[in-house]
Amino acid sequence: MSIEADLYTYLQTSSSVTSAIGVKLTPDHASQKSALPYVIYERVSTDSPVHLGGATSRENTRVSFDCYATTRSSANSIADLIRDRLHGKRGTVGTTTVDVIVIDNQFSDSIPPQDGSAQESHIASLMANVWHAVAISNP
Repeated sequence: MSIEADLYTYLQTSSSVTSAIGVKLTPDHASQKSALPYVIYERVSTDSPVHLGGATSRENTRVSFDCYATTRSSANSIADLIRDRLHGKRGTVGTTTVDVIVIDNQFSDSIPPQDGSAQESHIASLMANVWHAVAISNP
């Protein structure tokens, strides 16, 4: 299983997260017809450190979480729930052994209406650094 899938499962087992967004936690993008609120997550990058002896058994995967809602305070509240669930987490997340998850960036923005309505959307974004174990195949 990928770290993204493990993070998805971990967040979906949080009653505070699911009470805020239900099952509307989706990878990469959402339908334009998706009802607010919802969260989109995606892998931004993976750093696989190496040293003179070869590859290491650790990676740093950066994952963004974009929390969409009808108000700025709602978007920020959802982001806070995700931050509370992930920041500082150590141990097992699904099938992945996590050294630590650090939320190192958070910002907010608004999106003008695209459909001629007066309702703008608000977004609160988080960036998570997930240091985790990986299997290496070199001797």
